Amino acid sequence: MEKENKNRKLNIVLAEYINRNLGDTIIAECARGFVEKALQNVGIKDYMIHDYNMYQEDMEYIRRADAVIFAGGGLIKYKREEFYKYVPDIIEAAAEKQIPVFINCTGVEGYDENDARCQRLKKAINHKNVKGITVRDDYQTFEKYYLEEKKEWVGKVIDPAAFSAEVYGIFRKPDAEKIGLGIVRHGLFSDYGVCNITKQFQLDFWKEIIINLEELGFQWEIFNNGLYTDYEFGLEVLEYAGVGQKEKYIQKRPAEGAELTRLISGYKGIIAARLHTNIVAFSTGCPSIGLVWNEKLVQWGEGIGYPERFIRAENMRPQAVVRSLLKAMEEGCEICDPVEKNKILAPLCGFLKKYGSDARGKVTDEEKTDWENILVATALGGKNNQFAGMNSPDTIMESYKNGFRLFEVDLKLTSDGRLVCANGWTEGTFRKLGWDKERGKGFHCGIEYEQFIKAKYYNGHYRTMDWEMLVGYVDKMKDSRFILDIRNHTNGQMQKLKMMIKRDLDNLGILQQRLILKVMKREELEAVRDMGMEIMYEIPTETEMEETGSNVAEIQSLCRDRDLSWISIRNRLCSTALIAKLKTPGRKIFVSPCNQVSEIVKWLSAGADMLGTDYQSVCKLEALLG
Repeated sequence: MEKENKNRKLNIVLAEYINRNLGDTIIAECARGFVEKALQNVGIKDYMIHDYNMYQEDMEYIRRADAVIFAGGGLIKYKREEFYKYVPDIIEAAAEKQIPVFINCTGVEGYDENDARCQRLKKAINHKNVKGITVRDDYQTFEKYYLEEKKEWVGKVIDPAAFSAEVYGIFRKPDAEKIGLGIVRHGLFSDYGVCNITKQFQLDFWKEIIINLEELGFQWEIFNNGLYTDYEFGLEVLEYAGVGQKEKYIQKRPAEGAELTRLISGYKGIIAARLHTNIVAFSTGCPSIGLVWNEKLVQWGEGIGYPERFIRAENMRPQAVVRSLLKAMEEGCEICDPVEKNKILAPLCGFLKKYGSDARGKVTDEEKTDWENILVATALGGKNNQFAGMNSPDTIMESYKNGFRLFEVDLKLTSDGRLVCANGWTEGTFRKLGWDKERGKGFHCGIEYEQFIKAKYYNGHYRTMDWEMLVGYVDKMKDSRFILDIRNHTNGQMQKLKMMIKRDLDNLGILQQRLILKVMKREELEAVRDMGMEIMYEIPTETEMEETGSNVAEIQSLCRDRDLSWISIRNRLCSTALIAKLKTPGRKIFVSPCNQVSEIVKWLSAGADMLGTDYQSVCKLEALLG
């Protein structure tokens, strides 16, 4: 049943694809900027934009929306990746609930009437609930072969990332002197049929580019847009070119769209193969030379009036490319015409005015859920829908602002006996901290405190945290509760860890009722029984049972222990039957991690009491689910 409620938020799902290729992130963030501006223009103030990563395939998210907007990027393509599946799935799920859809600034890559993938895409975008489509490249193919049903809004537009400098407030530095070399993985050209651009060709090409730039007196450096494979090949190029002290000539992988934009804004000019590296350069006013592996680069160059700056494979000769760069830097780079901005904005305004205003007054009779007392920020919360498990001070307050009042944090002793917030001394942790795998294998007992606290996660971006820093947050956030994950310590370590926790609880007067201790072994439980806190027992995996010498009978015995207030079940081990079996009067169930709305709805309906998540938030679930 529906009833009028004019105070209800308008729920907009922004469908995007997020990975370490920051071109996609920048598209999404620029699209969000356009949507927010459109909402402002049409007078809608009470709304929530939900970032939905298509790779999640979480249709419950879509069915709960009031409107779905695809952020943009290469969506209408079928030969590579699986957008022929993701895009129709979203449109069909929205159609089930008669939810309007707008496809913003899409790329179009080819058409084949005999390819089932292509035809599924075509059928989906012609569905009647798709109200508008704007196209960033190959509009002719779209209009001639794809578009059959009349839409309320259709048009040719520029890529939204052309406005990234404006969205982030970052523009080219006028005194920039260094040249940026945007090197990509060596297989990119051949993967798209440009087979004459081999790995050896690229090694020789970049070596000669470097030599030419140095002969002309230019400083230079290699950069990338976030992909590890691009970074790796950059290192190979430096090795092949005989460059010593390689770290001085290659930038670390950026982790955020604004960071990549700021990096590009600092160059006098760039030579790069990635489309959005060139688009971001254009947005900042930095002249760029594009190396063509896909026709979309040619179309981009033609669209902005610099076709000569995008060089096809047959013309990729180092001296000629450098000459083109010199000419481009001499001529400069015109930033995007404001008219192009309105071509993106106007259809979004029309769509949101018509369909957003209608949806905002509707709300179901579902009861409000107390998300503050259900949703837990695991490892103190993730970042940007892709970085998690960090236990970082760079995420905890962001999680708090997003409505969280329940937090989970992992505690470990360093090799020199200091207590820090780390998700185990595992290969995964060391990889996040930037330690290579071979080195990491020798550190199963941890690293020294100074090594850990000076390190940063994900290529030097997000800070680490120790116990003292965490205590400061616990003391500051007095309306919050914390699950302290202290699993997998020896008896001696448990005694030391217990002493540290108890000392600070006594000294600072932090209420014991605000902390829950998570354990996984009988010995750990015995060590903390007398601490006066709630205790959570996590059911181990089969591998963990083998490693700790546990068996099913012991697990069942532990689950019956009266001192346990909570049972923790990892999502992949959970079932409705298991929750029903383990939940008893006075005992509650915690399931984690739950990063899909469908999982959250499922386990909450099954009787779970708390749900851990990396990427959802209290504020967004309150808006989306009530």
